[in-house]
Amino acid sequence: MFTIDQNTGSLSGGSTVSAAGTTLGFDIEGGGQYAYAANFGGPSLSIYSVNDATGALSLTGTLIIPGSPQYVLAEPLGKAIYVANNVTSQVYSYSIDRSTGALTETGAFAAGTGTIALGIASYVDFR
Repeated sequence: MFTIDQNTGSLSGGSTVSAAGTTLGFDIEGGGQYAYAANFGGPSLSIYSVNDATGALSLTGTLIIPGSPQYVLAEPLGKAIYVANNVTSQVYSYSIDRSTGALTETGAFAAGTGTIALGIASYVDFR
């Protein structure tokens, strides 16, 4: 965890945050209240609350996910996250409970035949 200088963009400090495995993917939901870490080989997703004043992360829960989650993507409005899984070749979707950061699975989608879900990206057009 680092502090960003708002004037220069430089990073300072640095501390570690506990996770349930090797974290490959990490994202903060659009409201900035919760962060999620995909724990490759975990197989889980770590859920953190974000301290408004300091940005420090506090582990609030762990969600077991089948296979091996690699990447996590929070949609910009803070309503959902998506997790790419390279073992099941699926992308899982979860709704976010805005009061706790807890997740509820809303679907699992095949990445395609003979493919491995290695990444995930989004595009939002705010026009």
